[in-house]
Amino acid sequence: MRFEVEDNQWQEKLKLLAKHAKGILLMPALSEGTLWEVGYLMNHPQLLKKAIFLMPPKPESLRAKLKVKPSLLEEEWALLLNAFRAEGSNFPAYNKNGMLFTLNSQGNVHQKASPNWSRPSEMGRAIIRLLD
Repeated sequence: MRFEVEDNQWQEKLKLLAKHAKGILLMPALSEGTLWEVGYLMNHPQLLKKAIFLMPPKPESLRAKLKVKPSLLEEEWALLLNAFRAEGSNFPAYNKNGMLFTLNSQGNVHQKASPNWSRPSEMGRAIIRLLD
């Protein structure tokens, strides 16, 4: 689901939506907003349990769908690692196959899955397993 909100309201909307969501799917990006989102989730363990992080894979087909520039993928993830580690999250190193992962309350990887990205049903099953 996607909502358009004013810049001064997005954090409050995110808090409300996260509270009522069954799951939260987040593709980390190197931005103040994403850093805030991850920090907020880390400070609210009941919400962090619902969060699944997406590490985009290198395959061209999904990369094109996600609009990720191939030359920036590994480099940006390395920058993400440093930024999120400073916030207390121990994101995994980049894997060219990509992955879905969850974090525990200490910010370490709790569970991970590497679904077949070209099969939406397999991705859905992986998400459900990670939320259980």
